Amino acid sequence: MGDDLAGEKILSELHEIQNLNCNFVRKENSSITGFTISLIRNDGERLFLSSLGHQKLFSLNHGKEDLLELIKDGDLVHVSGFFMLPRIRHELQSFVSKVKKKGADTSFDPGWDPEGFGKDTKSIIRSNLPKFDYFEPDLVEMTALASVRSPEGAAKKISQDYPGIIALKEGKNGSRAFQNGKVVARAKAIPSRVSDTTGAGDSFDAGFLSGILEGYDLPLCLKLGNTAASITISEKSRSLPDFRKLFDYAMYQSTQN
Repeated sequence: MGDDLAGEKILSELHEIQNLNCNFVRKENSSITGFTISLIRNDGERLFLSSLGHQKLFSLNHGKEDLLELIKDGDLVHVSGFFMLPRIRHELQSFVSKVKKKGADTSFDPGWDPEGFGKDTKSIIRSNLPKFDYFEPDLVEMTALASVRSPEGAAKKISQDYPGIIALKEGKNGSRAFQNGKVVARAKAIPSRVSDTTGAGDSFDAGFLSGILEGYDLPLCLKLGNTAASITISEKSRSLPDFRKLFDYAMYQSTQN
């Protein structure tokens, strides 16, 4: 977070409203908190305009040993915000290698490249991917990364040098899991009235990975991801869904489908 009122407000909301553990939030002294303006269309789709602010200063090398000390066998470490944290671009591979040595599983959702997935970006992401057990792109991101139009073709190309699980987010068409270029699981989308799609992808990651941590099979993990995304895009309160309620709802949906 930045060292300003905006950073303090974010920290307060995460801790007091969302009840999250904020013990390891780091303040960048004398820096302005980065922000994003989200422009929402009538159909719920959006455009992001970002000023990185303090995010330019974030480095995995700052406090790395303290962070690694927290990680233990059986944990899952998720990396997101790749394009919003420019310093980690060349730090990630070394850091994730150390995480793997601790016995943790790893997950990666890079998000959309504001520069449009150029040659250098594709090379960096493809070189980092083999270090991750799970990869959660959306359809546009995966086809752009692979330079292949069809999701099946993109998954096959990426899987040439990536042996892990690809959890592909396909919006209203639900989600699919690929491994070695083949579909190994799928789940239908949860019908919802779209209020705002901001955060849908991250919520999918949270639901999907919660299922992975619980040891559920891939179809149910995908369903948990779809359910979390559905709640996020339809809830105007923007509060985080309770995992137990999320699981119960996903199980209910599985009996309906």
